[in-house]
Amino acid sequence: MNLLPIFLKLKDARVLVVGGSALAQAKTEVLLEAGATVSVVAPKLELRIRELAGDGRIHWHARRFEAADVLGNMLVFAATGIAEVDRQVAKESRAAGILCNAVDDPAYCDFYSPAVVRRGDLQIAISTNGQSPALAQQVRKRLEQQFEAGWAGRVDELGRQRQTVLRSTPPGEHRTEVLHALARAALEQHLDQEHEGSKQGKVYFVGAGPGAADLLTVRALRLLQQAEVVLHDELVSDEVKALLPAKALVLNVGRRCGQPGVPREIVYELMIRFANANRRVVRLKCGDPAIFARLGEEMDAMREAGVNFEIIPGVTAGLAAAAAAQISLTDRRLASNVVFTTANLAYGQQDWDQRFTNEITLVIYMPGRDFGGLATRLVAAGASPQTPCAVISRISTPAQEVSGMMLEALAQFRAKQSPSVVIVGEVVDRLLDHSEFLNASAQIAAVAEV
Repeated sequence: MNLLPIFLKLKDARVLVVGGSALAQAKTEVLLEAGATVSVVAPKLELRIRELAGDGRIHWHARRFEAADVLGNMLVFAATGIAEVDRQVAKESRAAGILCNAVDDPAYCDFYSPAVVRRGDLQIAISTNGQSPALAQQVRKRLEQQFEAGWAGRVDELGRQRQTVLRSTPPGEHRTEVLHALARAALEQHLDQEHEGSKQGKVYFVGAGPGAADLLTVRALRLLQQAEVVLHDELVSDEVKALLPAKALVLNVGRRCGQPGVPREIVYELMIRFANANRRVVRLKCGDPAIFARLGEEMDAMREAGVNFEIIPGVTAGLAAAAAAQISLTDRRLASNVVFTTANLAYGQQDWDQRFTNEITLVIYMPGRDFGGLATRLVAAGASPQTPCAVISRISTPAQEVSGMMLEALAQFRAKQSPSVVIVGEVVDRLLDHSEFLNASAQIAAVAEV
């Protein structure tokens, strides 16, 4: 089949219809719907076309076809029902370099008018290369049942979501993957009946842990291996992602601090659509889903949409960092309290002058790269410059680094890698007594090799 399927923009384009039959009427109405400027040449017209002419919607030339009629038109339709006339129209059009469709006469057609399913901006065209227009019509009827009228609104919604993604996500393969995932989710929700009745779609918020795959819980591992759709954070390790099924749709929906990424409302939409399509959706989050991972907002979105969900806890980075540095966060001889916070919450939004004491262990997530600024603010909030602290980077991976120092020295510290967790408090003092822990990357690498 040497055909090129295309959709022509016909708004205000001049198109000629030769003939006043019922066939000509059908072509005329379709052309007007597409916004074309239509001229009809025919000695007489069917009632409906006559009404269109009377309303001024078409230009009617009440006479027989003349060769010059084709000039200046973008397309020509020959629909008189008289083979000799229609073929003459086709010949004159071709001589003038204008595409012509001689209705029901494939040899004299430069293009075909397909059977079309129209749902707003969604249009599905079906052609049999002129072999069986009846089959094309039957296929159209089947598709109309599958793509009901509500698809017009869904396409509009996808268009709005596409603009949101285009504004927020840089050009490239990842943006293309996000757009295709949105379209696939919309399509599967309303068309895929494969799993209907066999199981119920659900979202699982799964903690991926700090990086090492063997720190996953048994339940998390089981769900990852059964997942059909996985929407993961930026920092989920390759080691964990390697456990995902080959057939699963895997999409990175995370972002790094200060960098563009997939908008949250798009992530919600993907979870909701795929769950409503009876898919097992895993929202894979670094560490533990409930610790600084926006879990509350995502749960609210699922509740509002009526989507079932479950939370599978993971090893949070703060606990893994303490384990890597062999620190007991609540050593009863040194600290009776432990506070998990972020660099933004560690100062300014809490009264640390009243709460920062020697008995508190502070675990700071997402400290950024300005350790000097962090140290200055912690001292201003009541911490002693002689307070021990540790920076643990790339936790539980072969590239892990553990560095210990006094808070006053943190200002000059430069982490070689990120992300990092900072632990501040007297419980870190024992780390400083053991210099072999000041850089544990070699130990971790050796264990990985074994």
